[in-house]
Amino acid sequence: SSGINAEYGELERRVRDQRGGGSEVTIRELADEIRRLQRENAALAQERGGGSPTGKSRVTKTYLKFIRAESARKALVFQKQYLLNLLSKARAVESAALSILEIKRERKRRR
Repeated sequence: SSGINAEYGELERRVRDQRGGGSEVTIRELADEIRRLQRENAALAQERGGGSPTGKSRVTKTYLKFIRAESARKALVFQKQYLLNLLSKARAVESAALSILEIKRERKRRR
């Protein structure tokens, strides 16, 4: 509400300056100025993505979705490679451990 009052005061000052410093401001002039500012505000909100996505903002949103999906895909590929590498190392360690146990078991049989 304080922002609206400040904006109204600014509008009143601008109209007074345009009229040569007179203090009389017509309601029609203020209403026209408010409508113009509302159109500008709506256009700015649409450019920033606050309005319905059209044109450039729609392309930007779609591109950002693509980038996120591609990033997630790359992360999954990395995780898969990491887990396969970890699994192969675990198999190698398991194989080595089993061979050591087999050697120990054979030594016990020979005694």
